[in-house]
Amino acid sequence: MLDDDSSGLGVDFTINPAESFEQMAKLLALMSSAEGKILASATKIEGSTSYMVKLDGPAASVKQFATTATREMNTVRSALDGAGLSVEALARVASQAAGITIVGPATSRDAMNATREINRTEKEIERLIFTMDREAAAVGKTREQLRDQRVETLALTAAEHGLGEANDRLLASARNLQAVRDAQAQDRDAAATAAEVVAARERASAEASVNAQLLEQSRLEAALRRTNGADRPRATDAGASFSALSVKFAEDEARAARAAASEIKQLGDEHERLVALVRGSQAAQEADAIAAERLRASTDPLYSATKRLNAEIAESTRLYHAGATAPGEYARQQDVLNERLRESAIAHEGAAGSMRKSGGALKNIAVQLPDITQGLLTGQKPMQVLIQQGAQIFQVAQMA
Repeated sequence: MLDDDSSGLGVDFTINPAESFEQMAKLLALMSSAEGKILASATKIEGSTSYMVKLDGPAASVKQFATTATREMNTVRSALDGAGLSVEALARVASQAAGITIVGPATSRDAMNATREINRTEKEIERLIFTMDREAAAVGKTREQLRDQRVETLALTAAEHGLGEANDRLLASARNLQAVRDAQAQDRDAAATAAEVVAARERASAEASVNAQLLEQSRLEAALRRTNGADRPRATDAGASFSALSVKFAEDEARAARAAASEIKQLGDEHERLVALVRGSQAAQEADAIAAERLRASTDPLYSATKRLNAEIAESTRLYHAGATAPGEYARQQDVLNERLRESAIAHEGAAGSMRKSGGALKNIAVQLPDITQGLLTGQKPMQVLIQQGAQIFQVAQMA
């Protein structure tokens, strides 16, 4: 590194700054041409391989590099266009573009620090300006509106750079998002409308209920006024004297007493009529019971005998409990009566058995009648039929 303080273009060595402006212009032209070629080649590569490989990430990196290079080249070009370009300004611009210094070796460190501070300040100013511009553009807009604006900007940029597939996917996603928003808004509107309808129905129901309660209250109040006489004008208000009112009150009481007596008499007559009907019905029931008992006794000898014996047993028991019969005599009476009751039951069972046998014999004879009838119809002689069926009929008669 040289120790002299003479001015010159140097990067740890001395460079002749002659014709530096011409060299810088050539450098700018070369970088601009290279930048354009790089962007064109990247666009062609992306268009050719868009269906094979997704180059969104690399394309974004190339775009970022191109944006940075373009901004730096514009800065250098603006500096070169100035008529009174100084050595310090040229050094700052050249240091931003290529990282070289046009200062002496003794002051290179201070110049680099100053240049770095200037660049940092400028970048902070640019970032702040960008932030404030973005905030100003977002004032009064919702998040959805800002997103739509961002989609439009990116779509235009993609169309300018030939990113057809990415542009189509971006617009399709935006349309899908808008459709979802519209569906959600419709659902909210439908829910709000349904809630309003339900609220209106409930409000109408509540109003109808309140009106019904008020109507019922007015009816009750009117009935209460009629009962209390509050709806009628008072006699004293119409000029009637208290003596006339007392006479009218006595007449009303007498009339009410006569009406009550008449009602009581009617109730008494109705009661007498009902009593007569009940007595007649009871007498008819008793007469029917006696007739049924008489018919049962005439048709069922066992029932008549059993009833008579039961009555005698009950009478003997009554006399014993009344003290008119001694215990020994009561026991003898009970034994005799119970024995008669058993004999009557045995006789009844025998009669029932005989009736069953007679019924069976009649059934068997009835079975033989078709054979007898058939024999007679076929032309057989009566004596022959009697000989054929007589033995069977005689056997049936013996069984009976």
